[in-house]
Amino acid sequence: HMDIHKENKVSVVIPAYNVGEYIKECIDSLYLQGIQEMEIICVDDASDDSTFAILSDYASNDSRIKLIRHGQNTGAAKSRIEGSELATGKYLYFLDSDDYLKPGALSRLYEVAEDNSLEVLSFSGEAFLDQSMRNIGDRAYDSQAYIRKGKYAGVYTGPELFSEFIENEDFNGNLCFQFILREYYIENNLMNDEHLRCYDDSPFGLYMLAKRAMCIPDALYVRRYRKDSLMTSRMSINRLESMMLMAYKDFELWGSLGLDENVNKNLEIYFNDLYGRLRSTAYEMKVRDYTGGLLDGFPAAKHFFKYYILNKSRLPGLTEAVIERIRESDELVIFGAGKVGRNVSEFLDSEGITDYSFVVSETDGTEKKLRGRVIYELGNAPVNWKRCICIAAVSRSKKKEISESLESMGAVNIVYVS
Repeated sequence: HMDIHKENKVSVVIPAYNVGEYIKECIDSLYLQGIQEMEIICVDDASDDSTFAILSDYASNDSRIKLIRHGQNTGAAKSRIEGSELATGKYLYFLDSDDYLKPGALSRLYEVAEDNSLEVLSFSGEAFLDQSMRNIGDRAYDSQAYIRKGKYAGVYTGPELFSEFIENEDFNGNLCFQFILREYYIENNLMNDEHLRCYDDSPFGLYMLAKRAMCIPDALYVRRYRKDSLMTSRMSINRLESMMLMAYKDFELWGSLGLDENVNKNLEIYFNDLYGRLRSTAYEMKVRDYTGGLLDGFPAAKHFFKYYILNKSRLPGLTEAVIERIRESDELVIFGAGKVGRNVSEFLDSEGITDYSFVVSETDGTEKKLRGRVIYELGNAPVNWKRCICIAAVSRSKKKEISESLESMGAVNIVYVS
């Protein structure tokens, strides 16, 4: 038996939830790592299958395995936080319970990290389809997804390495592909927010604060694509909001760093992609409005989500009350077909209000359209001016002149948006 007082080189933290089928393969892979001085911290997140029984069995036969069990399911982020707080090893490594490591992976990582005094060390991995997925064919599956394409020689600062990843389209945000100096992780409070119930793959802070980071090409991790895993399951609203909060916190951190121009250029790409993903995810999930939840405690992130991600660009003048009136009215007209008119039109469409026409002071006689709708000339627009609501989408300087024109047509319900 090993001497228990010897310092642990590595603490492996494994959040586990209903992985009875896979957890043995995961734990067994740790016995082939060539490192004795290791602790394995398993956090069972209230599994209702055989997971806990299997882990208990391992723990009773190996003093290096610490086992925590949750009374209720709280999500992987919280499990990782708890595990990292209990860790005593020099390095910290997060392993997913349905994946496993190749033999010797941890001793290789430990050696490289020690030789180069690293805070963060990144590496590659392979992926395979579990039996449960074989029938889906190769849709959404890429065995090379976790293989880095670029060459990264030597030690970088964290931001430089992160920036190189972006430049090479080589970014892999998953925590399982990062080997971390524990002291660095704890001192910089890099534990992600425990509110993030299910989205915790942002190693942005991990890299941004690191002075010594490296990436080796070795494929040491084996990722399993399976039905119902967090990786492949459909997004939940909870996860979308977690993703938003994470993105916003990363954004705030970026603002405080004062990085050089080239790094900032690549971070712009990173954040642009991130917001694009948030937008398309919200769109696919048909999330049109923020209805309360995780972001209530984070007003700035909530604002960002509503107005930038869900595009609720509240145009001045289009208050909730006005929108209600518009929904109830028989007829709607947008006066103005310039930039403001286009903005109003996009906003109304996002609210599900699509039945309206465009009117302008005068046209050149040819038929013009904006966003698929005909633009009429004021004098001959087929509009019941007394009954309709008219949104005057015009610049402030034109307001007086426009209101006279509209009133002369008999318009009474005019809303000004500039």
